[in-house]
Amino acid sequence: MAIKFIFSFLLMMASASLYGQSKIVNESVIYSSDTSPYKKEVQSSTFFEVETFLPVCKSILDTTKSSKHAVFYYIKKEFQKVSTDISYVGGNESLREYQDSLYWANYNGDEVNGSCLYTILFNDKLKIREIRIIKRGGYDNSKFDYDGLIKKILLSTEGKWQRDEKLPSENWYFTMGRFMVR
Repeated sequence: MAIKFIFSFLLMMASASLYGQSKIVNESVIYSSDTSPYKKEVQSSTFFEVETFLPVCKSILDTTKSSKHAVFYYIKKEFQKVSTDISYVGGNESLREYQDSLYWANYNGDEVNGSCLYTILFNDKLKIREIRIIKRGGYDNSKFDYDGLIKKILLSTEGKWQRDEKLPSENWYFTMGRFMVR
C-alpha cells in the first residue's frame, strides 16, 4: 500500500516536469461473447491542453451503438457533445496556404520545422469561442511565443468557416487541425 501511494505521488509530481508536452489518454474496452463471433469495442481518446493539462476534447467510438465517432468538448467544467460538420471555405489546402502566408509575415527568423495539433470551438453562429493547442512537436515557447502566433492566425480565420446547411444546426462546432511551424 505504501509503495502504491509513493508511486501515485511521483506520478502526480512528474506532470510538472512535462510542462508544454502533450497528454493524450487512450482507453479501449472490448466486448465479446461465446455465442457470437463479433466483437464490440469502445475506444476513447481524451486530449489535454499542453500548457495547463486541462481536458479539451474526447473522441469516443462505441461500436455497440454506432460506427461513427462521437466528439465531446470540455465546456463549463463538463464534456458536451459537439458537431464536426464544419469546414474551411475553400478547403484544407486553402486553409494551409492562408496559415503559411500569415506565419511568414510574422516570421521571427528561427527555423523550427515543427508542428502542433490545435482545436477550434465554434458556437452555433460559427464564431470562434476557443482555440487550444493540444500537441506540440519540434518546438516550445522558450524563445518565441509560437502558440500565441498560431492562435492569432487561427482567430483571423473567423467568418471563413461553413457548415453543411442540409444538416440541422448544432449548439457547438469543433475542428481539429495541424499547424506547421516552419
